[in-house]
Amino acid sequence: MKSLTRNVVVILLTLAFAPQAKSGQPPQKVRIGYSTMSATTAPLWVAQDEGFFARNGIDTELIFIPGPPIVVASLNRGDVTLAMVGGSTVLAGAAGGIDLKIIAAILNRVPHDFVVRPEVQRPQDLRGKRVGVTALGGTAWMAAMFALEKLGLNAEKDHITVSSLGDQRLVSQALESGTIDAGLLTGTFSLRLKRLGFRFFGDIDRIQLLSGGIVVKEGTLKSETNLVKGLLNGLVAAHAFVLDPKNKPKLLTTIMRRLGTNDKTVAEDGLDDLIRRTDWKLHASAEGLKNIQRFVQLRNPKLASINVADLIDDTLLRGMNQGRE
Repeated sequence: MKSLTRNVVVILLTLAFAPQAKSGQPPQKVRIGYSTMSATTAPLWVAQDEGFFARNGIDTELIFIPGPPIVVASLNRGDVTLAMVGGSTVLAGAAGGIDLKIIAAILNRVPHDFVVRPEVQRPQDLRGKRVGVTALGGTAWMAAMFALEKLGLNAEKDHITVSSLGDQRLVSQALESGTIDAGLLTGTFSLRLKRLGFRFFGDIDRIQLLSGGIVVKEGTLKSETNLVKGLLNGLVAAHAFVLDPKNKPKLLTTIMRRLGTNDKTVAEDGLDDLIRRTDWKLHASAEGLKNIQRFVQLRNPKLASINVADLIDDTLLRGMNQGRE
């Protein structure tokens, strides 16, 4: 009888502390889109895998969508409720009339390294060569523009071809095979190539560049405020989890599974790179958006008239405890 009683108590305690939807309601199903298959996305993965979204009564489906513009198009159609994309994509969407709001940012700095093949000894060696990015007009493309500027180069004048290759795995493969001469890669891929003798040019990782924006449509923010707040709560908790050193073993397992690799070094590179570049606070950087605007308005003059401060709404985030002051 005592054994039965103990079992009942254990069951009741388990049910009491299990993640529950608020007010006894079933979890609200939400789709989240992202376009970067690297450790940069770890806070989103963790928020789902560790139950941080579920604790806020939200059942999430994370969808990898190659190409940031396609992510924003999916957001605009309502195929996804929330998206993680770079600031250049948000600006382009806003110029196209989409009512977007950046409610937080995982990264406010350039998330890439400008990686060149071993035979590229000097910046001048890139003249007439090919640079690979994930998407033209996206964050990697923007990072390439910053890198070339710092190196005293200009893509048009120096006949440098910037090519869209789809995702970072393809950029890394093309760089290693010699199909391209330089590429923009996050630490998940760049640090492995560095150990193989590839070089980093430009020292661009400290430049303010909103590259991991958490974005919703303005209409969603207004009509489903509690849902958006729940998503943000989950993301803030996941971000703190990522930055806590004691969680590293779990994080490496998550990153390896999501990237489809058994190489622990790849996961460690990506995690270390994310922690090096990110901040404790998730507020989006207006300066980072302005830096983007300076370049993208050359491709799309309509972007020059956008007040970037109007694209940021961190009202919900300001009321949350983000751990470290």
